Amino acid sequence: MKLLVVTFIREHQQAVIALVQKAGVKIFSLTETSGIKQKEEQAVTENWFGGAQIAFDSMVLFSFTEETSAKKVIEITKEFNKTEGKDFPVRSFIVSVDQSNLD
Repeated sequence: MKLLVVTFIREHQQAVIALVQKAGVKIFSLTETSGIKQKEEQAVTENWFGGAQIAFDSMVLFSFTEETSAKKVIEITKEFNKTEGKDFPVRSFIVSVDQSNLD
């Protein structure tokens, strides 16, 4: 069993749900979050209020799933990012689950 974690902007929610389902992940959870991106340094005159961070409405999807499905999500998100995720890529991660109460 693996823990699949996918992060993305809210605008990609329906596309990400579809790609996760296409990979065979049947059960998953979604939660809202704020993604923070540190801006490049600017001259004080260009950034008077010092707001060097930008916040984005983001989502986190996670699922305890089989390794084959999780790996397929990684492959599909790479393809998605080549076309639709260029400016705001979907990030996907696989984390090993060493123990659970399901054994």
